[in-house]
Amino acid sequence: MKHLFKFTLFLTGLSFLILACQKEIIKDTANTPNELLAAAKEKTPADPSEGSKTAQSVQVNMRGISKHYQLVSEEPWLYNTWSYIWAERSNALSAFEDYFTYTTSGNPSEGQIERAKHKAFQDNKCNFWFGNPLIPVVFFSGTDMNKSVNVTPLPDTYAPKTGWLRETLNGRTIDVQVSNIFIASASYIEKAKATNGWMKKYSFTMRNEDMTSRLSGLKIELLHNGQVIETRYPEHMLEDNINWHYEINAGIYGNPDVFYAFNSGLGSDKSVKAIQTGEGDDFPGNDFSGGTRAAIANQLFQGLTLEGNYSVQISGVIKGNSFSNDRSFVISQEIISGEECHEEPHH
Repeated sequence: MKHLFKFTLFLTGLSFLILACQKEIIKDTANTPNELLAAAKEKTPADPSEGSKTAQSVQVNMRGISKHYQLVSEEPWLYNTWSYIWAERSNALSAFEDYFTYTTSGNPSEGQIERAKHKAFQDNKCNFWFGNPLIPVVFFSGTDMNKSVNVTPLPDTYAPKTGWLRETLNGRTIDVQVSNIFIASASYIEKAKATNGWMKKYSFTMRNEDMTSRLSGLKIELLHNGQVIETRYPEHMLEDNINWHYEINAGIYGNPDVFYAFNSGLGSDKSVKAIQTGEGDDFPGNDFSGGTRAAIANQLFQGLTLEGNYSVQISGVIKGNSFSNDRSFVISQEIISGEECHEEPHH
């Protein structure tokens, strides 16, 4: 009887042990850590209020559409292209003092000042085209948007098409080439409290654990008056350890509590390495790593003759988030105008 009693106690204890283990397994499964935490080898605590907050953002880069194409009426098979020389940041910075001055507040970084200078040329693109007076630009940055760069135009007037270069081309149709195409994504994690020496981190990885791409369903479409007239499914190549100017234009996803991490001058409108070493990132392991982006070959759309509104749209799925971004232009008998020359400011 004594042995039976001991055996019963043993079974009872074993049952409690099994149940406890099962409960812990279920508990762990219900709180599977997200991909960023897994990469950091940390798990989300059982209490969601004590966990980390994450968000992701997407950049789609396209160049080549920001032109004006002007048909020459007396010879319809000739047309002029007008390219805005200050679309490139380096050109804008070198010409800045000829057209603008600036003041600062809150001690913005050199990168934020450069972004403001470039923005002044972008926001005045149409003013240079039409010969209108230039407008002042204010650029805010920082965690609480407490840093600013105030750009003021010089008191001068400029002839129409200042800053634009003309080239005459042969052809009875218009060819539009989209160049320097790449897609990138930044992920951000903010822990409830600092552990292992850090609390906030940006990540620009685009590879799975098996080194395959996290970009899928990539598609490029040409639309005319809202209707798709051509669809392409291009390949892409991942470029690692790259430092480039990261500017969000294709969406922010995840926890809205940390969307602020992608404010201009903090987690956007700066170089990748500047973001990783800036005030929004205290993780030392990525300070000089750069990031990964998906490069896509140039896309040439030939033989465009129909008048109307056009756009080139790039879409896909990255890190589980669907994204889309487009550039628009117009074809008419007189002017074919590029995407960036609108009256509203460039962002």
